Amino acid sequence: GDMADGQPLVRFFCTKTTKETLELHVQRRYLLFLLKIIAFVDNWINLWKRSGLGIERVAADWKEYLGPPFSPERLKMYTTAIDPSPLRGFEDISDERVEFDHLRNRVKIFIDSVSKKIEPAQTDIQPVIVFYFDEAHHLSKTMVSAEPNRTAYQCLCKAFTYMMNAPVFALFLSTYSRLSETVSSSRNFWFPGPMSSNSEGSDDNMNAPFVELPFDVWKEPSLVIEGTHSAQEICSLKFMARFGRP
Repeated sequence: GDMADGQPLVRFFCTKTTKETLELHVQRRYLLFLLKIIAFVDNWINLWKRSGLGIERVAADWKEYLGPPFSPERLKMYTTAIDPSPLRGFEDISDERVEFDHLRNRVKIFIDSVSKKIEPAQTDIQPVIVFYFDEAHHLSKTMVSAEPNRTAYQCLCKAFTYMMNAPVFALFLSTYSRLSETVSSSRNFWFPGPMSSNSEGSDDNMNAPFVELPFDVWKEPSLVIEGTHSAQEICSLKFMARFGRP
């Protein structure tokens, strides 16, 4: 979803901290949001399967159903996910006594049950649920927990560790060029990896750091030179990739 100023996702994720706000509470709040998004998708899949359409069209049909940014369908999904009411099967998600590994296993079982509904027959390909956050630099600007101090981005990365080993991929997008303002100081390095204490917590399960796009590290002094590029060139994939697109 779009994290642009004034939109529902920014208001939800970037609520400023109070002195009593614990990191764990924010993580679980974000996790509940993510699970409700998946539950919303699950309900849509149940209706979609009744149409009898081929499984190969599920991603395209989902995209068509959601429509463009800020469409009524997207806002309905966000409103459902932001609602703080309990999600069936996760009524105790805010309980500090629920251990990470126990909750993570329940999350994986739930997500697997959804992904299996759209799993192609006679193939090893497993469906993947992708979350994307556009204008994601907003997540790194606001401290949302006080014990310890954590940004929305940090707490959201931790929330995704509950989905470790589940078919979920998170993508944070931004055209914000001053990445040095959002990256942690080397003197106070923040580790976004798993919270589990067992051996499964390997490098393969770490959340990726910010990755610079081509326009951040372009070797030439400028991306374009006025009057030197043809219409055919600027429409080429090679040229567009300079701007981090497509």
